[in-house]
Amino acid sequence: MTFTSATAGTVIGNATTTFTLHGVTLTRSTGDAKSGDSGPATKVFEDEYITITPTASNKAGDPHTFTATVYLNAGDGTGFHVAPNGTAVTVTLTASNGASISPISPSPTSTTATTATYNLTTSGGNGQVAVTFTSPTAGTVMGQATTTLSLSGGGSITRTTGDSYSTTGGADSPNANKYFITLTTQALPSDQVTATATSSGISLLLTDRADLEGAFNPTGTITFRLYNSATRSSIPTWST
Repeated sequence: MTFTSATAGTVIGNATTTFTLHGVTLTRSTGDAKSGDSGPATKVFEDEYITITPTASNKAGDPHTFTATVYLNAGDGTGFHVAPNGTAVTVTLTASNGASISPISPSPTSTTATTATYNLTTSGGNGQVAVTFTSPTAGTVMGQATTTLSLSGGGSITRTTGDSYSTTGGADSPNANKYFITLTTQALPSDQVTATATSSGISLLLTDRADLEGAFNPTGTITFRLYNSATRSSIPTWST
């Protein structure tokens, strides 16, 4: 018979036969310790999953670290545990929206104009590998991690972040994104300020700019402040 298991664990197979010989009925089973009978057959199903974190935002030029963690279920009934030291993990960084990858540690195995690939192995007993990098320009760097488990009975299992794989006890995480942000301001010349007299005072139309580049769903406040050029004192401010 052929079978499988959707989850990690152990399947034990036993076989029994009963036959009659010269009027005597005999029963034989695997594992009955009778001469010639084999023991039960055991099939162990293993599984693994992988995560990468964190997704975050920082100003361009600041370092950021992606950490990938591999979890292994050896099918022994104890569930998922961090993978042993020496487990191979490939981390790939992909830059977009103006970002440029500047590796810090470790050195990538290979690079292209928009990617950096690291072939690493876990260490430290925590099932993890880490890469640190930055971008001097605003934009996004996506981190993806993949690992392949070679099975003792032949074959392999490959898990990759972002592949939506899920099982009892764990799941591959989404890919991680690092958003590098720059904020630039531009004060336009005074001759581009329009003043209009109103019944309640003077209305000023300013065209100063504050540009936030590379941010993902940004929140916060940008404050514009007027100064008295003679006294250098602040005039009431407004925000947007």
